[in-house]
Amino acid sequence: MASRDDYLVGWVCALPVEVAAAKATLDHIHDILPPDQNSDDSNNYILGSVQGHNVVITYPTSGVYGETSVASVATQLHANFKSVRFTLMVGIGGGVPDSKEDIRLGDVVVSKSTAGWPGVVQYDVNGERAEKQEESNRGRAPDQPTPVLLTAMGKAETAAIFEESQMPKYMSEIVQQDPVTFAHPGPEQDVLFSPDYHHATIESEEDGCDHCDPDRIRPRQPRETQDPIVHYGPIVSSRHLIRHGASRDELANKQGALCLETEAAGLEDAAKYLIIRGICDYADSHSSKLWHAYAAAAAAACAKEVLSFIPA
Repeated sequence: MASRDDYLVGWVCALPVEVAAAKATLDHIHDILPPDQNSDDSNNYILGSVQGHNVVITYPTSGVYGETSVASVATQLHANFKSVRFTLMVGIGGGVPDSKEDIRLGDVVVSKSTAGWPGVVQYDVNGERAEKQEESNRGRAPDQPTPVLLTAMGKAETAAIFEESQMPKYMSEIVQQDPVTFAHPGPEQDVLFSPDYHHATIESEEDGCDHCDPDRIRPRQPRETQDPIVHYGPIVSSRHLIRHGASRDELANKQGALCLETEAAGLEDAAKYLIIRGICDYADSHSSKLWHAYAAAAAAACAKEVLSFIPA
């Protein structure tokens, strides 16, 4: 039987749909190890292998979500699997459509530092933490994931440029395991409204944006393929969900972000994790759960590709 020391890759999720997508990437599923009697670990774990790597997927106790729970999950993971060399945080987030990147629903954003910001920017609504982080980063290189992860990320990025990425294959494998859950919702369901236009009040969430003004939809060129595109750049992690288009754009312009999320906000060393986020909405008032599963699958497929470039 394997021991805890055999697991070198940590994979942190927060939501059940993220866990389901992560589990679907496993090449083999391992038996769960007996609990450590000397630990008060409350994490849930799934053990398995991906691309020859022994991976421990961890997630919070059912019904316990948010930045505090995710930070606790990551802390307990490293306390109980001390051999973990690097950790991925894989799940969903809100995309910034007005960035230099053409980000669509179902795409993926991977945290990557720029000249001005680390890969993960922790931000409070009043901007206090971001300002302190900016000040602390002056004159030194920002914290980053391990060189092994950065190298693998660079190889994955290069593979996509040369159209050698295996991510569409991994994505297809996830969808085939559960088509009802992970199928693409359809490009007609990817609708971007002007940032100053608020969602029409409705009685049922199932109505989606049926009552929103179609004249406020921003026209975009259709893509030739439904395959997710992976974008690399800063991710802003806030303590509060952003559900306002104008606020999203203001924050993104200030921080240079491609994606907004909440799960890494409680991590003291968030920039050392590789954050991979499938884009499930545009961080505006038109958000819904329609794209959650597909976006989670896209993020998981991207994580599998990154791991494929790390020697086992």
